[in-house]
Amino acid sequence: MARCNRCGAIYQDGAPYCPNCGAQEPIYEQQAYQPPQQTGYSQPPVYNPPPVQPPYTPVQPTNPYYVAPQPPQPPYNGMSIAGFVLSCVSMVLCCFPITAIIGLILSIVSLPQMTKTGERGKGLAIAGLILNGLVILFWIVMLILSLCGVYVDSLLY
Repeated sequence: MARCNRCGAIYQDGAPYCPNCGAQEPIYEQQAYQPPQQTGYSQPPVYNPPPVQPPYTPVQPTNPYYVAPQPPQPPYNGMSIAGFVLSCVSMVLCCFPITAIIGLILSIVSLPQMTKTGERGKGLAIAGLILNGLVILFWIVMLILSLCGVYVDSLLY
């Protein structure tokens, strides 16, 4: 049996053209259907039971924006805070140099104390040290200038 490529009609083998449409195109043989060959009796598939699932446990919803809390930071050193506050007070109230001297001592003592205890406030201690030093330097310059002025006035009169 052959099949025509143009009209699809089936006709006998060996014919030079299709009796239905008259096409003289190449004619291909149609192969007869052959069922697949079986090689004996086969076993039916084995039934496997589904896997056992664990009991349902509700899942807590998670927040994608949740950040774990940070560990607590060490506290600030009290002496460094006091030294810085006294430096600010001595800058405002320039008439009391004793606040600058006490603030300078507190700032100096707090620096090695912070390295031993691990407390924060090193920047405050350094700022208190610098500002108290400037106030004391200002007082020393003013004292020298006032003494020179008294000495010059005593020479003139």
